Amino acid sequence: MAEPTVHMLPPMVPSVSLHLDNTLGVILISEILAAILFGITSVQVYVYFHRNPRDSDLMRRTIFFLWVVDGLHLAFTSHSVYYYSVTNFMNPLALTQCPWYVSYLS
Repeated sequence: MAEPTVHMLPPMVPSVSLHLDNTLGVILISEILAAILFGITSVQVYVYFHRNPRDSDLMRRTIFFLWVVDGLHLAFTSHSVYYYSVTNFMNPLALTQCPWYVSYLS
């Protein structure tokens, strides 16, 4: 039978202790709250469109447009949370760079 292989770190690798509670922790909690609020907004938009079919087209299109903008905002902020906490996990220098879509907004 083959011996099990043991993966060990090289002896000269220093352990790094990062405290990201007031950066990534805040972003994650804010993202969760934003997603909850978007869900509540989505229910309100659904109820509005079903209970008020006779409102003006301008009002209905404005509400739909604002709901889409809110959804895009949630998508971009979700991408930011993923970028900083998953793609660049344990890479503190990534906090000095903005995600790709910020360059399009400026």
